[in-house]
Amino acid sequence: SADLKLLEEATISVCKSLVEKNPQTGNLGSLIKVFLSRTKELKISA
Repeated sequence: SADLKLLEEATISVCKSLVEKNPQTGNLGSLIKVFLSRTKELKISA
């Protein structure tokens, strides 16, 4: 869809940066952990 394409175009540079800098920062792992915990919270509250 058009919305999905816009989202991908808007986030591709951020994603590339996370992957490139992750060995030094560990931010990608932290982001995934937060995402997973929030997903669990949403499932519980639904």
